[in-house]
Amino acid sequence: MNETINKNRYNTLLFTMTQSDSEQCIDWHEEAMAVIRDVGFALKDITISTFLPQSQTEIYFNVQTREGQKFCVELSSYGFKVVSECFDKVDESYKDQTYYETPYALLDKYSYQFRECFAAALEKKLSQLNS
Repeated sequence: MNETINKNRYNTLLFTMTQSDSEQCIDWHEEAMAVIRDVGFALKDITISTFLPQSQTEIYFNVQTREGQKFCVELSSYGFKVVSECFDKVDESYKDQTYYETPYALLDKYSYQFRECFAAALEKKLSQLNS
């Protein structure tokens, strides 16, 4: 249930971000921290990049999956996108140019253990609701 609320938050955020620049008032650091709180439990590590610059239009994460795969993820008004297979690096020619609406969708593609961990957490919360 909490995951549904979080997904709705991201969908609302993405809708808001498509409005004109003069209407945007997004605190990317705050959004990044919300992402870390939401998905961090199912990853080996996720941090905001301290090497890549944050801007008014984007922020970057360093992500390590439970399988040990490392990559750098951009969060912008377009959504979430893997930008390289190492920390603190943007590779403009990275093979996957797909933007994902939520971190869940991105991580579901890149980490089967994220999917399993997320499913187990969801099952636990559902069983708690039933009891």
